[in-house]
Amino acid sequence: MKKVFINILAIVFSLNAFCQGLTFMGVPLNGTKTEFSRQLLEKGFSYIPNDADSAMGGMFCGESCILQHIVNAGVFNGVNVILVPDDNWPFLYAKYKSMKMKLAKEYGEPTKDEEIFDTRVEPRTDAQKYEAINNGKCQYQCYWFTPGVGGVAMTITHLKSGENAVIISYLTMNDLTTSAPLKFKGISLGETPYNFASELERQGYTYVTKVDDTYVLTGAFAGYSNCSLYIKAAQYDNTVDHVGINFPNQTRWEYLLNTYNNLKDMLTQKYGKPVSCIEKFNTSNTPTSEYQIMSLLKQDEFKYETLFFIEGGYVKLIISHLYVNYEHSFYVSLIYVDGASTITTNKRAIDSYLPHHPLQPYGRVYRRVGRRRS
Repeated sequence: MKKVFINILAIVFSLNAFCQGLTFMGVPLNGTKTEFSRQLLEKGFSYIPNDADSAMGGMFCGESCILQHIVNAGVFNGVNVILVPDDNWPFLYAKYKSMKMKLAKEYGEPTKDEEIFDTRVEPRTDAQKYEAINNGKCQYQCYWFTPGVGGVAMTITHLKSGENAVIISYLTMNDLTTSAPLKFKGISLGETPYNFASELERQGYTYVTKVDDTYVLTGAFAGYSNCSLYIKAAQYDNTVDHVGINFPNQTRWEYLLNTYNNLKDMLTQKYGKPVSCIEKFNTSNTPTSEYQIMSLLKQDEFKYETLFFIEGGYVKLIISHLYVNYEHSFYVSLIYVDGASTITTNKRAIDSYLPHHPLQPYGRVYRRVGRRRS
């Protein structure tokens, strides 16, 4: 019981830190870039000469760093903190772990914490681990995130300069007072699944079935016909916390990639630049033929996912693979996750922002057309 109480206190502390508004070194991130920079100059930072983006240099938590401003559509949204690159794995790892401990003291346990290498064989030597970073196969990343406010993300990243560094990103929402639930097709995700599905039916979608706590409908979405919609309730109450869309099954990589890129472009135009985008195959050699690519898809040796933070939650776009009854299926999936309903002291709610395991496709549900029962 004592351990549970301590964990709850840690979560409450984390939420309080964000609810006061996201700050960097005590400087609020909800103002202008000019005012933010002015206050950092007073804290000992200085502009880097001849830098077109007005980057700044200084000390952060005892480490030398370069500070890059994040500006989307002319609006100041946050900063990237690039710690001085290291040329070997032990130094990078020590710096990453040290920073994670310092951030956890301020924000509590991370919303997501992942430390893996996307390699066929787990690298054992320091040289092998450093090489994995060079090849973009190091997934050391953690997030602290509160919808309507923003969050902090840290990762070990391979830079365009060829060096490897720890990067910490502070990203704030444009409106820090927003706590309204996410909307999908004009419907609040705070509704019950029954009411949510009923409203979608009134908009022309066709009810298919209900599997456990998930309602399944079909219809057109974003210009694509025959899409499957999945309406799922939160585990801790009977309100919708996320909606998933599986676009039609594709058998060729060209069609999958075209759908994925079209949707990413549409989402970028609507929500701005994505917070993260991972598009890669887990192989040392870039696949070039249709056969090579589809083979990697069948082995789940790939990751195509793009994440957007939006008002009330986040949206995740992925390419999905399912293997059911000895048959492979490939989809582009879009997932809308509500954030407002998760601002509680309940750990399950916190985990629903960015799950500890990657979001998977919603699975195959065989059609059974008919009226829904409450």
